[in-house]
Amino acid sequence: MNKKGLTTLLILVLLALAGLLVFIFIPGNARLSRFEVSQEAIEKIIQSRQENSELPLTVEFSGQLLSADIYNNALFYSVNDGDERGLNPTVKLADGYKLKVLGQPNDEQIRTGVPLKAIIYTDSEYRSFDIFFTYVPIISIEYSGNLEDGAQDMSFYLYDNREGMASRVTTSEGTIKWRGASTLFYPKKSLKLSLSIDKDGTKKKNHISLLGMREDEDWILYAAYNDQEKIRDVFSERLWWDGCASDNSWGVNAGMEYKYVEVLINGEYSGLYALGFPVDEKQLGLSGNYEESALYKKKNWDSEEKLGMTVFGALSGYDCKTDNPSDVAGYKGEFGLYTDDKGKEIVDMREWQLLFKYYFNLADNAHDSQTLMDSIDVDNAIDLFIFFNLIQGVDNTKNDLIKNEYIAVKNTETGIKSLTVPWDMDITWGNKWVEDGDINFTIPYFYKARENFVPESGYLEQIMVNRDTQIWNMVAQKYSSLRAGAWSDESINTILDEYEKDIFESGAYVREMIRWPEGTYMDAIKDGATQDGIDGEIGAGNSDAESMSFNSAALNLDTFREYVFKRLTYTDSYYGRCSGFGEMGTLLRRSQAYENFDAAWYLLEFNDHSNLYEDEYVEILNRMDADLGKVTENTSFAVGSKEAGFTYTDNAPDDSGEYPTAIGNITLRKPEDGDYFYEDSYALYLENIRGYDIRLSERTENIIAFMYDSKIYKLNMKREYAPTVNLESFKDETLRKLAEEYLSAEVYAEEWICN
Repeated sequence: MNKKGLTTLLILVLLALAGLLVFIFIPGNARLSRFEVSQEAIEKIIQSRQENSELPLTVEFSGQLLSADIYNNALFYSVNDGDERGLNPTVKLADGYKLKVLGQPNDEQIRTGVPLKAIIYTDSEYRSFDIFFTYVPIISIEYSGNLEDGAQDMSFYLYDNREGMASRVTTSEGTIKWRGASTLFYPKKSLKLSLSIDKDGTKKKNHISLLGMREDEDWILYAAYNDQEKIRDVFSERLWWDGCASDNSWGVNAGMEYKYVEVLINGEYSGLYALGFPVDEKQLGLSGNYEESALYKKKNWDSEEKLGMTVFGALSGYDCKTDNPSDVAGYKGEFGLYTDDKGKEIVDMREWQLLFKYYFNLADNAHDSQTLMDSIDVDNAIDLFIFFNLIQGVDNTKNDLIKNEYIAVKNTETGIKSLTVPWDMDITWGNKWVEDGDINFTIPYFYKARENFVPESGYLEQIMVNRDTQIWNMVAQKYSSLRAGAWSDESINTILDEYEKDIFESGAYVREMIRWPEGTYMDAIKDGATQDGIDGEIGAGNSDAESMSFNSAALNLDTFREYVFKRLTYTDSYYGRCSGFGEMGTLLRRSQAYENFDAAWYLLEFNDHSNLYEDEYVEILNRMDADLGKVTENTSFAVGSKEAGFTYTDNAPDDSGEYPTAIGNITLRKPEDGDYFYEDSYALYLENIRGYDIRLSERTENIIAFMYDSKIYKLNMKREYAPTVNLESFKDETLRKLAEEYLSAEVYAEEWICN
């Protein structure tokens, strides 16, 4: 039998129900401690027997058939929650087989990934192997084929170790495929599972609950490959679920859950994953009729402002998650471009009309705060505003841009209304995304805990721009409510304790490091001292754990926990003073997101003198102690600080040299990392600290930048949110006419640009 055939046979044996095993289990309830012997006793057993690496690893602990990694000679045992004798389970073996173990498991060994070493043997043969104890559920998946070719048929097995479960094993058929975008670059990939059941020879969706989560047929296994503590997306989703997901006028839960599991795929250990479910229409109570309601995924920056169609017929920046009936009608294709069996082409963009009308309605009523509040579900929008800032969602919000969220829209009695759901939150809590695959696109803890990333996009922000005092009181009250409840120090510590047990105390983190050594991990663990105290005699070569080098004292969430509570301290400060923001102009209010703004060094670039004496500019320049009397229509730069004063210059810096100021030299030069697109693109440097990017041919807007702690920030100057429209991109006549109707309106006629 070849290796593939052997793998299939062994997996089927291990995943079958106990009554269907070809082995007959012996009666009895002997505890694991009864099987403990010395190294000398094991050596005596081995000496009189022949080693057989294909001897079946069929072992049952406390009624649980242990899942096998047949390539690495290892079994996995999920300890039941609440079982006081879980580390000393009852043992059953197949008839004719015996078991001996070296030592007994303890919490420290489990946490540091040290396996229990064992042999299984008959009168003539033996096989040595490792037994890993874990505190999280175990999933085993078997599939054939290649996932590079798309979804493959699979068999699914889950052992549920939660306390008090009457039935612990769940099995199903289904399909498996890779999931993600940039994360597909990683060797460990997230997975999408679609469960099905065979009824009378027909496959039907298998709606079941897994680990206490909702009944569904679609499930996600999130890999967390680039997260050093394997927690950011899971923890962020939990905060949203506990505090915000049900806070909306739709009466639905607009969030998702994750539960940690360890996964074996095709008989090989694949690591720690988070099992969850995707956001979908049934969860949000949508009808499936896109003339009434529809669900979209916003995946690109600026996707709500630059409205146009891609060459494939999709609204640029979005995926539509509501099926187009043209699919059902027998047409083939995607993104609105279809062909029938006779080759006739049609363009069907109806799934985009509701979203398109929604955005134009908001733009048409941008200065009517009440209409905006009737359209965006204010409670949900405030939650997202607070949430993205708290978690530092730099891949979700960036000044006036936003992405990585689901947006559901539907017709209501008051017009088209939206609901938003966050997703993809691995780049949070201090981490930064970079275009460097060698470091998994991630720099851990690049940002400081004090750095706010306040969403300044869309129509909640437009209400704030409209100087609505009520909205700021609502923000302050909601944050206070969250901190007293779902986001209290006690609640967050409880969540982190739970996840620390799942990730670290289970030993899963160490196994993850062994299985995926190029993943992102905590430096305190990777670069620590060599682990000692591991006896490798019985199963030399069984496990890589004995060659691991790490600081076992750092196997915890201490670093992450400290960062989270520092972050909460700064958000407490920000939202504690936000109720007074309604009295401030937009620019000054935005500056207050920066903890040290009043003590910063300021870089003011004046390219449009027509609005310098508007109240908002005067307000923030006075706050910086800039002398407006020295800013003439020829002034290009004012650079300085409250302490050092300002230097005012009529010369706009270019790439010809340095400009001395009260706080240091300013230069324009090509970015040292070569990160520029246009030939006339430069970066501004203050005393060799890189600031904002400049394109010499497009210096038309005023810029307010400031520096502290050797980092330069640029204030978002945008104060309106009218979309731009590329009419030429629209392949659907209905949408084109709709765009033309709004473009011809007097309001926003100048702001809506046809590219």
